[in-house]
Amino acid sequence: MTTEPGEITLLLRRCANEDDEEARERLYRLVEPELRQAARQRLRRNSAEPLLQTTLLIDEAFMRLVLRGGPRDAHDRSQCENHRHFYRAATRVMRNLRIDVARWRLRQPGALIDEAEPPDGWQAPAGANLETEELLLAIDAALIELAKVNRRAVAAFELRYFGDQVLDLGSPAEGARLPSPLDRPMRYQEVADVLGVSVSTAHRFCQQADDFIRPRLSGFYPGAREELSP
Repeated sequence: MTTEPGEITLLLRRCANEDDEEARERLYRLVEPELRQAARQRLRRNSAEPLLQTTLLIDEAFMRLVLRGGPRDAHDRSQCENHRHFYRAATRVMRNLRIDVARWRLRQPGALIDEAEPPDGWQAPAGANLETEELLLAIDAALIELAKVNRRAVAAFELRYFGDQVLDLGSPAEGARLPSPLDRPMRYQEVADVLGVSVSTAHRFCQQADDFIRPRLSGFYPGAREELSP
């Protein structure tokens, strides 16, 4: 997919209209391949320590795609707004990237990686505890359903649990529980800043997502429903 000069910037401006789902979807489609490529390159360079800092990846992509290598002025209101909408779209990519890792580890088809084999570390060794991966797939399925009725709750959930993470894609010790994005949620203030809403509204969106998802986790290991932080 080719990107016309300034197209991403125009889409970011359109995203100021919360109801412009066409702009958000187009923005996501443009951002996704860039972030996936950056993630693969970083993993290849650091195969001995397969960690992905999502915030760093997103900021680098913003510099490359929006600022075109130019300086970022933290006090420029338009730049701040553009970064906010860009971060929201990029966080959705981070969620899907982590779900792809779960699918690879569970040997399930449907991952969006354009490689015949997953990168080093994406496949868990025999005997690994895959409860985290199974739980993440269940959460992803619930988010897909929730997006049909409450997209802002989905966006809040994505930011809280996938927006500021160090994704550990390495191979755990046999029997060890794989790290989960649920272990380190983003603060509500940060979610509010990205969504452009009050902290109480951000909390309400996250709670709506939690209330929708929790009942769908009842078939998982004890305590799975409690992993979503209140």
